[in-house]
Amino acid sequence: MKDSSALLEEIGMSVNDLEDLVRYSSIHDVWEEFGEYRTIRRSARPGEFGVLEICHSDEDFALSVLLPFDQEGALQGQCRVALSDRYRELVCRKIDVETSSEIYAEVESEILKSLPDLSWELVLGAAFCTGDHIHSVRRETGLLRT
Repeated sequence: MKDSSALLEEIGMSVNDLEDLVRYSSIHDVWEEFGEYRTIRRSARPGEFGVLEICHSDEDFALSVLLPFDQEGALQGQCRVALSDRYRELVCRKIDVETSSEIYAEVESEILKSLPDLSWELVLGAAFCTGDHIHSVRRETGLLRT
């Protein structure tokens, strides 16, 4: 497996660059300038119900912006910028509460509209790595055992 520098070079952005972009730009601008994939889905991370994810990934790595929310669609914790592979989170930077709240205000209506149709993304056998990939693998593996 290659290392994460190839993905970061392809994107043309480091974890620090993305963190700064998230802190100082509209989340819609983050999507336009950074992401190749955007979704609102159930979160496999313990303690979260759902997550808005903006991600750029390849087969082995994902650089993501993740905004968690609860069952009612309210902000649940801080937004985070994460670089991960299929097995672990390599870097995770939490965005301050004030900025996380501002980001949430920009996407609140999208999250609330998505709640009735919120679904899990399946990652076992997926061609691309996703944000919080390892949590999804653990969830799916656990379901296969039951």
